[in-house]
Amino acid sequence: MIFTINAVKIIFPTHRLKNDGEFRNIEKENESNVLDNDMTFSSYNSADLWLERNKTVTIDGQIVETKPESFGLTDTTIELMSHRTEKPKREFITKEELKETLLAGDDNYTNVLTIDWDGNLHLTPFNQLRFKNDCAVRLESFGAGNGYVGSTSFLNHFENTYLSLLEAWLWHLNSEQNQYKDDPANKTEEQLLKEIKETYNNL
Repeated sequence: MIFTINAVKIIFPTHRLKNDGEFRNIEKENESNVLDNDMTFSSYNSADLWLERNKTVTIDGQIVETKPESFGLTDTTIELMSHRTEKPKREFITKEELKETLLAGDDNYTNVLTIDWDGNLHLTPFNQLRFKNDCAVRLESFGAGNGYVGSTSFLNHFENTYLSLLEAWLWHLNSEQNQYKDDPANKTEEQLLKEIKETYNNL
């Protein structure tokens, strides 16, 4: 994966950070492409560090905060965009992996299920997430003490959670962008696995 830094208006990228430190217009056909003069980063962390060091940027004469405490719906925001340079190492996660991961969790903490850029599944206590968007997929958090994870969990949510992970992973493979999901999937397991395999093979 490589990452670029983009100015976004509502949901549409409008400008991209270039090697000379300036933001310039993104042509519609190049939104997902990386050009030779784009400033690129080899990790999410390094791109985020650039934002930490540059509190404001100038875009078409307007000063924009890179990490504002709040912003309006129509304000220009600065976002990281991921670009896949190779296939993920894993095609998809299995039910067995998900079950093992959930049962190994600690219900004393609020936990988050994520899939990393290579397709590996992780269950991480919320307070240990350093970069909340540094993953391909992230699900809604499991609240502490609710029995969602741990060796005594009945895993009543298991099927819905698995389908949600598959659907979000499919979205990521199609878009290359990180995905946050907090609602049930709209497709069956068979449909999702079929589409994931087709998309993966075409990467």
